[in-house]
Amino acid sequence: MVVTHDPGAASHGDHLVFGTDGRNADELPAPAAEAVRDRIRHFDAAGRTG
Repeated sequence: MVVTHDPGAASHGDHLVFGTDGRNADELPAPAAEAVRDRIRHFDAAGRTG
């Protein structure tokens, strides 16, 4: 398991789990860096990430 805020690093994983407020908020199988960035933007827009 790797914990990171870096979309490039996260895209190297086989399966990505997004956490927010101590809970699993979303999942992304076989993530690509752009898909990770898009998902992070979604959480930022919703005000759920620090």
